[in-house]
Amino acid sequence: MDFPNGFEGFGAFSDGESLKEKFQKQRGKMSRGKKVLLIVLIALLLLGIFAGQILNFVMQVWQIQEIGSNFTDVFWKSFLCRLAVSASGFLLVFAVTSINLFLLRKLALVKYSTAKLLGKKWPYLVAAVVLSFVFGGVFGKNAYIELLSALNATEFGTQDPLFLKDIGYYIFTRPFLNTVVTALKSVFILQIVLIAVLYFVVFFSTGMHTVKEMIKKERGALCHVLFNVLVYYISMVVSYQLTAEGLLYKNFSGNGDVTGAGFIEANIWLPYYRIAPYLILLAVVLAAVFLWRKKYAISIGAVLAVPAIYICVLAASVVTQQVVVSPDERNY
Repeated sequence: MDFPNGFEGFGAFSDGESLKEKFQKQRGKMSRGKKVLLIVLIALLLLGIFAGQILNFVMQVWQIQEIGSNFTDVFWKSFLCRLAVSASGFLLVFAVTSINLFLLRKLALVKYSTAKLLGKKWPYLVAAVVLSFVFGGVFGKNAYIELLSALNATEFGTQDPLFLKDIGYYIFTRPFLNTVVTALKSVFILQIVLIAVLYFVVFFSTGMHTVKEMIKKERGALCHVLFNVLVYYISMVVSYQLTAEGLLYKNFSGNGDVTGAGFIEANIWLPYYRIAPYLILLAVVLAAVFLWRKKYAISIGAVLAVPAIYICVLAASVVTQQVVVSPDERNY
């Protein structure tokens, strides 16, 4: 509430504080009360949502205790392993999502939006917590058993013919590593799609109707998206060894009844997976250097070179399969 200039000191109290100042303080107290009420309501909502899971957990503990104390250690070991995996997934996604959302807020939402809610910080933190909680729960549910298997891995004494690794690695360790790397790649690709779509929607609503115009006027947003793409490429470098090992699970021959690495896998895809990490690292370095020097077109070209090379290798594998291998596949 604004007071006319002539009444600024109207209603002054003995301590020299005006009625206006008293009112503003009282209004601040009311807003803090509303915040406390909001926190309480959110806590009650979360309690209501997870009451079933809490009750189910308590019932599981009672059941294990009834079965016998010998199984209690196994139960708690599995529970703590799942909790650790879920917490790791939560923290990772929260860190990545928070950084991206606050950059999005600074570069687009605060700049172009008139909504007061988008100017505050807590909605972005809430969104990051929700996304992180969902991902952490899903990741923990799927990965903790694989982690327990990896921690208790044993060797079989037999090596695969392509990578010369013990078979036990493929049974116990590789599934967990593959799950972790796949989860990381999924997080990064979803972040790229999320921020790119939000940037496009915000800029389009302000009158920028072409991507070229958006890139020209909003270089900060372009750098943000490209940086996320480069992070995704780095995760691809880590994953290529696991991807190459996946060739051992391929099916080939006319009826697809032979499992293993065939001619195409061993002679085209395997060399590509061995060379691709270095090509991607080169593309990342070039894209980062030209991005730093504000040569955005060349930086985008370095980024697009990675999928272009993959498409060329894919085309070569398809042509070789049809022309060379398929006529006499079992002998290859």
